[in-house]
Amino acid sequence: MSHTAQQTETDAEEAVASTAPEAGPEEAEASAVEVEPSDAAEEAVPDDVDAAEAKEAAPEKSETADEPSAADKAVKTDEPETADGPVKAEEDTEGKAPRKRRIPRISLDGRATAIVVLLALTVSIVTAAFLWRAYAGASDELAEQQQVRTRSAEAVTAFLRYDVDDLETWDKTLTALAVPDYRSTISNALKVQFPVITQLQATSEVTVRDVFVNDFDGPVAKAVVVADSRIVSKEFIRSVTGMRLLVELERQGDGSWLMNGLGVLGIDEEGFTDAQGNPIDAPADVEVPAVPGTDTNEDGS
Repeated sequence: MSHTAQQTETDAEEAVASTAPEAGPEEAEASAVEVEPSDAAEEAVPDDVDAAEAKEAAPEKSETADEPSAADKAVKTDEPETADGPVKAEEDTEGKAPRKRRIPRISLDGRATAIVVLLALTVSIVTAAFLWRAYAGASDELAEQQQVRTRSAEAVTAFLRYDVDDLETWDKTLTALAVPDYRSTISNALKVQFPVITQLQATSEVTVRDVFVNDFDGPVAKAVVVADSRIVSKEFIRSVTGMRLLVELERQGDGSWLMNGLGVLGIDEEGFTDAQGNPIDAPADVEVPAVPGTDTNEDGS
């Protein structure tokens, strides 16, 4: 081989080596075809081309290896979801369908209990209001009945207590406790007793034992008073035990109660003693002062 041929081979090899990384397999083969001066050149070109192809294929394989294949994706899809999986799945489906949200629910037992408690509280309030009104009404009625008892006791005390030295005060005290229409009637019943009381020089004391409200209807009331009396005179001492009197009352506009009727229903026991306390028979020759009653007419008969 001549010097010129060797030079040509050397140039061809350098040209192939410099262009091998950038040129593809087809360009390398074209260069080899164009430069074909000898058999040595033909043998050198394929080796360099194979190296270039291997070098160029290596990066592509590397890049391809980094990307997961479709089969790998399928396998990963079939893998069980992690703790964060359901949350992510709900986010992915946000654009396709509305996501179901978990809303805290109160159990029916809890609601029923709350309703029962509310109803019980309402019933308690209503009941308390009703009881308070009933109690207030009952308290007012009890207060009225107490006034009836007090006035009935005062009327009986004024009716049975007298002093021979001050009979006019007896009359005034009793009539002041009566309604205007009844004052003259009760006053005449007392004055009938004045002569007998004066003759015997009698003085009477009374003790009220008990008062029972017999009837209470708005402005009208009746009460039974149980009392004991003791009449001391110059001739004897008269003791009356368990005297029962009926007192009728009317409520006035100012709320006070006044007597409009008075009568003696009966007595349990009556006895006479002398000044020393010895029992004696009822005096036959001495007119005993009668217990004043409302059955006496206004003219004193």
